[in-house]
Amino acid sequence: MAEVLRLYDPGRRPSNWVDIVRPTQFVVFCSDVDTGGTTDANGKPFPSPGAATCLIFDTLNDARRFCETRVAEGPSLRLEVFDARGRVESPLLVIVDPARAANLDGGVRSLRLRKWVALLMIAVAPVLIWYDFATSRGSLVLPSFLGVSMVVAGLRILFMNMAVREAERTRRARLERHE
Repeated sequence: MAEVLRLYDPGRRPSNWVDIVRPTQFVVFCSDVDTGGTTDANGKPFPSPGAATCLIFDTLNDARRFCETRVAEGPSLRLEVFDARGRVESPLLVIVDPARAANLDGGVRSLRLRKWVALLMIAVAPVLIWYDFATSRGSLVLPSFLGVSMVVAGLRILFMNMAVREAERTRRARLERHE
């Protein structure tokens, strides 16, 4: 079902795993949700970076079923499914324990929280600028500086959310092509 493949094996020809995976196959990388460290499919860290492996599946459904089973057995696992190109693009699927899914960076909850923080920053900024000019005709400087900085930071956060949404749309389109 799944083939375990060392990422780099100097004795193997070709030595790099990317050259072994066929274009129709799928690659799964395992890591720990909390630490982000790479692990094997059982959640055990590798003894050395050179011992790292990935799992190769012939179909996306096989990879998905395997990942869901492993996460059910080890809730601290994070499994990422990639197409044959590997980590060139974002994963097609990220499978984690449902209790931890809300905490992922691109999750709906984090997007909503960042949006409200950004809007709050943009709303408070004019008040700070007004306060600076109303009390000292701009000579305090700090409130105006903070206000402008909050607008810039808020706009950057909104732009980041837009980029995350676009990446998710692209990921879904890639996933549909493989299903």
